[in-house]
Amino acid sequence: MAVIDRSMYVRIPEDGDFDLDGDYLDDDALGDLLSDIVGKYQALDVIERHGISVAVLWKKKGGKSQGQPTFGKCQKTSGLLAHYCQSDFVIWLAADHIKVREWTTDQVAKQLYHLARHIGWEEGEEDADGIVGEGKAILVGPDLKLFVGEIADTGAWDQMRNRVAADFEQPGLGL
Repeated sequence: MAVIDRSMYVRIPEDGDFDLDGDYLDDDALGDLLSDIVGKYQALDVIERHGISVAVLWKKKGGKSQGQPTFGKCQKTSGLLAHYCQSDFVIWLAADHIKVREWTTDQVAKQLYHLARHIGWEEGEEDADGIVGEGKAILVGPDLKLFVGEIADTGAWDQMRNRVAADFEQPGLGL
């Protein structure tokens, strides 16, 4: 199990920390924490191995999805965003929801880890001459989507069966 630097501390911003019309806030501590996490977990080595750049920001309000608070999101930059952004991906964390729940740096680190897992790499395809094209960074979905009590109520089934056995004895981030 990798251990994250315990001396790192992330301060969750207040509404007043954001510019009057600003929804996003840069925070070097978030970027440093993500760098530490990426450097310590094999599952995230795709980011360093392929030189994928990731901007990490606080978002003033996280909003909701399907009635549940959105704590953060990982977005691949494309279109207009890619024109103005120097990063391949943007990860944002919802300051409002995280502040209300009084998350610790350990909890913020776990959220960053989760969001960074959405970053993947697609190898280039081989053409008729056997030349492999250039690969590209991609946004990937999670391995499983399920409800908390689903396995307890119905047991693992179909695509869940093998994933559950392999993945649910997961250690913490060790902050």
